[in-house]
Amino acid sequence: MKLIAWWQLLSGLSHGKQWAFVELMERSDAVADQANQSAHVKITSSAAGIALPLQLAVETLECALRLFGRRSKKTWNQPEDASEPETVSYSESQAE
Repeated sequence: MKLIAWWQLLSGLSHGKQWAFVELMERSDAVADQANQSAHVKITSSAAGIALPLQLAVETLECALRLFGRRSKKTWNQPEDASEPETVSYSESQAE
């Protein structure tokens, strides 16, 4: 379920869906002006909100490229594809 949620969020961001931007942004410093019935809200993205999806995207790309290298036909297979080490995620590397 967690993977599906990340997929939907990243898909929404990549396709420019407004709900994805609203979910990722953090709202603060709301100032209401009663005279003209308006409000100003500071909307920012946290470093973690950007870094975590970026890390997941890079790990996914690395995995996809490695699988492509292993499963590609002999005609396009590069020698360096066979020598690639197994993917170790950041959390697994920190646990060791």
